Amino acid sequence: MYAAVHTRPDAAFSTGQLARVFQCPNEEQVAAGERLAKYLGQTATVGLQYSAAAQRRQKGANGVEPGRLFLTAFSDASWASEPEDMTSVGGFICYVGGGPTAWESKKQVDQALSSVESEYMAPVP
Repeated sequence: MYAAVHTRPDAAFSTGQLARVFQCPNEEQVAAGERLAKYLGQTATVGLQYSAAAQRRQKGANGVEPGRLFLTAFSDASWASEPEDMTSVGGFICYVGGGPTAWESKKQVDQALSSVESEYMAPVP
């Protein structure tokens, strides 16, 4: 859980989903956990990079002034993606200097009646 929360935004959603069934997982969930552990092991040398150069590679060279860092944020939600209670999952990620600085993915408490409402209820930084 620490890796997903503090150092690995690429594994945050998968870790959160697996954490929900940690007490009594079925075979499919155990296999998913093993795949996640294998992925984390194979990508142990991958790291976050923060620089104006990384930012230019992320956004393309157009319109980014050399040496300046910019904040870029994205938010998204899936409408009624949880089959047990028809709630949605929302999340966000913020980048500075081409690297993620804040991210969150969480199950929404209330049921959204439309995809627009689900997007509106998504967590924001």
